[in-house]
Amino acid sequence: MKRAMEFDRMRMQDVAQVAAIERDTFAEPWSVSALEAEVRRDNSYYAVLRQGDTVLAYGGFWKVLEEGQITNIAVRRELRGQGLGDLLVKSMKKLAASVGVERMTLEVRVSNTAAQRLYEKNGFVNAGRRPGFYGDGEDAYIYWTGDLP
Repeated sequence: MKRAMEFDRMRMQDVAQVAAIERDTFAEPWSVSALEAEVRRDNSYYAVLRQGDTVLAYGGFWKVLEEGQITNIAVRRELRGQGLGDLLVKSMKKLAASVGVERMTLEVRVSNTAAQRLYEKNGFVNAGRRPGFYGDGEDAYIYWTGDLP
């Protein structure tokens, strides 16, 4: 019997799997020590979708006053396209609302149209562009939403 997926706060024992997903996903991945620091920070909310002991996807945001700044969202490569990103974003918005966040923001690469569609599907609106935002010089779109559950 297949175990159910659960959405849960990221724990220290999740960091190695999250770091592996991070390295497989991003050109400039966060280090293990940076992810460990996020688990410890008071205003940092990182969560995982897990099945048993396996992290399938993760995401995180920083709470600053009533705003949530999404920092990372990623799904294991072999599980992409199965709706886990959508489930993760919806779950993160609920978590954000539960801790007093009223609106959320994030940056996404101009070239990452799949992520842009995911965010737009979940109520985020493109509100501008940050030239040269990423280390390789690529621009980022700035997305916002106040559409929290």
